Amino acid sequence: MEVSVGFMNDSLAYVGIFVVMNLVTVFLVVIFLGYRYYKSLKPLSEGICALSENRKIHLGERGTASSLAAQLNRASDILEAQRNALEKRDTARTEWISGVSHDIRTPLSMIMGYADELEKSGNLSVQEREKAAVIRGQSLKIRQLIEDLNLASKLEYHMQPLQICRKIILLISV
Repeated sequence: MEVSVGFMNDSLAYVGIFVVMNLVTVFLVVIFLGYRYYKSLKPLSEGICALSENRKIHLGERGTASSLAAQLNRASDILEAQRNALEKRDTARTEWISGVSHDIRTPLSMIMGYADELEKSGNLSVQEREKAAVIRGQSLKIRQLIEDLNLASKLEYHMQPLQICRKIILLISV
């Protein structure tokens, strides 16, 4: 096999061109694959951000990150189920507190009314009227505790922001 002298002299240039062409090809493949990987990871990043903001997500489970997307979807479903369970529990608790406080306030009003009548009655001794006054005073404390319990329940679940302001204004003015 014969090789021309000109080819032998230019062979170093041909090797350089070949190396540069290979490097450019490798660079383009890396850019292409990196872009595809970026595109597949971008929805995952957005999904993680949505989960951190307590929002439900559902990501497409295809591509190179399909297993991660499936795990994020399962995590979102679990968090949604927990959020629903907590909401049901909180609603039941609030309704229970409201019902119990209503059931207590009705007989308490009667006790307070009768204690007030006994306290103002002229037919009783001073000692008996003092006992009626104590009953009425303690009934007022119980009523205030019930109101505080209702307010605390509403504040805990952010149900009555206007009541907060009204309560603060009342506390400040006292």
